[in-house]
Amino acid sequence: MTTSFLEDHQWMNMTDYAQCPQKPRLSPECERLTHDEICSFACSPNLGPWIVRGKEYPYSDRYNQLPLCARQCDKWWNACKEEYTCHKNWFTDPAWDANGMNICPKDTVCRKYTEVYTSAADFCNTIWDGGYHVVPDTEPCLEFSFDPAKPNPNVPVARAAAEKKAAVSGASGLKMYSPSGVFVLYTMFLMFILSHPNPI
Repeated sequence: MTTSFLEDHQWMNMTDYAQCPQKPRLSPECERLTHDEICSFACSPNLGPWIVRGKEYPYSDRYNQLPLCARQCDKWWNACKEEYTCHKNWFTDPAWDANGMNICPKDTVCRKYTEVYTSAADFCNTIWDGGYHVVPDTEPCLEFSFDPAKPNPNVPVARAAAEKKAAVSGASGLKMYSPSGVFVLYTMFLMFILSHPNPI
């Protein structure tokens, strides 16, 4: 699923991370961390509590206000801030070619990330239209890049969020179903997280 990104910095024929001519490839560290971020988005079961129905093409489901550790955001920003983009919000700003790939809208200008975003937090909070919400490291938060030889730091955070969400939904009598499949994903997440001590 993520092999194409490592080859040409494109993902699923939807997102071109090197959309500007100034730099045909991302820097090695930016590539590594962005690949980790894509893998987390595509494969991690720990995002379940923050999954919502997508409103922008091409994503039918996405996460919203996922608490991202400030240290993770800072690493990603420092690795990628010298890259170029013609989008600030990569959900709402792009135009799309006939194949569904994001392209620069007419009359937009490619600029360095440092000219587009005011800070690391602005970058992380904005790039995916509020998918992330950067919080202090002292608060419960998630990371998309960590040492796989060590316990997954996201598991206890996701478990606590899932249990809280389930308790609130049960107490209010709300029906946790939507046509987008969020309920199915959420239920699968709960089953997986409780049966695996150290998932992705």
